Parts: sequence; C-alpha cells; structure tokens
Amino acid sequence: AFLLGVTATPLRLGGVTLADSFDSMVLAPSVNDLINLGNLTKFNYYAPETNIDLANVKSVHGDFDNHQLEDVMLDSAITGDIVSNYRRFADGLKAICYCVNIKHSKSVADAFNQAGISAAHCDGETDSKVRAQLVNDFRSGRVKILCNAELFGEGFDVPDCQAVILARPAQS
Repeated sequence: AFLLGVTATPLRLGGVTLADSFDSMVLAPSVNDLINLGNLTKFNYYAPETNIDLANVKSVHGDFDNHQLEDVMLDSAITGDIVSNYRRFADGLKAICYCVNIKHSKSVADAFNQAGISAAHCDGETDSKVRAQLVNDFRSGRVKILCNAELFGEGFDVPDCQAVILARPAQS
C-alpha cells in the first residue's frame, strides 16, 4: 500500500517532523512560482506596530497557549487597532479575519459591526446552512469581514477575497 500525505506546512513547530510518516518529500512550487503561473495573486503584506505584550503567554506544542492568548487579544484597544488598521490598509475590501478562538472571533466581528463595517462570525459549530449563507453573504459583499477561528485555513477558496487579517499572533 502507498501512503500519500499532502500539506501546505511541511515545516512544523515544536520539532515535529513529517519524516516519521513519509519516506520522501516532493516540494511544491513556491509562492512566487504560483504567482508567476497565475494561480495566486500578488499581495502586499503589512505588519503595523502593535502594543501586544506576549511575554507572559506560554508556549504549547510550539505555539502560543490559546487561553492565555485570548486574554491578551480581547483587550478593547487591540481589537480597536484591528479595525483601525483595516480602515488604514484595506478600507472597503472584503477580508477574512483569522482570530484566536470563537470568543475572540465574535468580539472582533462585533467591533467591526459597531464601527459600521458589516462583519460576521463563523465557526465549526455554526450550522452548515447558516455557514453556507454567511459565505454567500461574504462572496456577494453583504458581509465585508468574515471572522473565524481555525475554520477557513485549508481548502477554503474564495477568489474574490481581497484582504486577510491575521488577528492571531503565532510563533511561526
């Protein structure tokens, strides 16, 4: 029998290696190769300065502890910074926002809505019909910001997404 593993992240944090499961690795095209082939769109990456203090957030399996990270990221000043940086760099564009967890995602969506920017939260426990409607609302532009926590990371293709907000610090 043959075993085929496919991943977008062959280099793992925490010392975990895929060599334990696979005999060989075939490297995929790089991001630049995919852009040149027309499979990905060129992008601009912005990393605004922030006052986030992660010094007391412990590491679990090579990344930040979600519960401790939630405590830091739910600060209203940080959430307000997410909204103001969206206005600064991507105002009016459709964006998918990746958050720490469900509570954080709901909080960020609320902050966008309070600022007059249509946003919705979606997670793995959202009813499948509701989730499909939210994605359709995002595609059509009725929802500008689609907030989630570890839901739309793999296998989610929305070609008309215009911006991505990484509202979840990661050690990688």
